[in-house]
Amino acid sequence: MEVYIVGSARTRASASYLNKIESLSRKLGLKVSRDLRPGVSIHLVSDAPREAINGIMDASKVFLHATINEHWGVAAAEAMARGLPVVVHKSGGTWSDLVSKGLFGLGYGCEDEAVDAIAKLLSDEKLWRRYSKKSLERVRDLAFEKFVEKFLTIEKTI
Repeated sequence: MEVYIVGSARTRASASYLNKIESLSRKLGLKVSRDLRPGVSIHLVSDAPREAINGIMDASKVFLHATINEHWGVAAAEAMARGLPVVVHKSGGTWSDLVSKGLFGLGYGCEDEAVDAIAKLLSDEKLWRRYSKKSLERVRDLAFEKFVEKFLTIEKTI
């Protein structure tokens, strides 16, 4: 199994976080790469081009959204559009608005819960299919046409 960690590393804090993940992974004896070369356990890909991100998501089984208190979670929505079950932190809009507090994805409050959620999705095909289907169901409601419909409905009541 390969793990891809993709995101921005333009700030001092995010670069430090990436370095810490690399250091911890190497201490555990894992093969780590800062690119997409094959045969590596952990891929740390900072500021990846869109084509690479799309390719990673298309080849993935589960999407872990690690941001705490995210306002909404565009990356998680993109993963859902690809039919990936998502695991998100139980904070912010990604949890409340996007996955509707567990209806469309799994949530976690700590690292152990995140690992458990991922393990459940990878080991239980029925659960994986359920949340893959839920992801696709949810993103249909996010289409621009649906937004316009809702907006016009609200506008009529004003």
